[in-house]
Amino acid sequence: MKLVKSIITLVCIAALVWNTLVLPSLANNTQDYYLMGLFDNFFNRAEATSKKVEGKIQEETGKLTDNPTDQIVGKAKQIQGEAMETVEDVKQAVEKAKDEAVKNLQELTENMQ
Repeated sequence: MKLVKSIITLVCIAALVWNTLVLPSLANNTQDYYLMGLFDNFFNRAEATSKKVEGKIQEETGKLTDNPTDQIVGKAKQIQGEAMETVEDVKQAVEKAKDEAVKNLQELTENMQ
């Protein structure tokens, strides 16, 4: 159990370091930065999934050991993971709406000229 938590934690830390330190320095233009946003979305979703898995493992461990605290904390982690996924869905929808608005504005500007 501790090994699984340690591995998940290390993966999340590596993803966070990659997203905050390495990716922005690699961006040469907005297209590169947009592609990095896709990686950001991927890492955030991976973090959410790992939180849900960690919670499920802790909940099941709590059931096996008859520890209600582990069951509750495990369930809370699963809910946190689901909330993180919902946040990513909303961010993706906002980004899509923004891109569509920019595209419509560009078309309108071209039609006016």
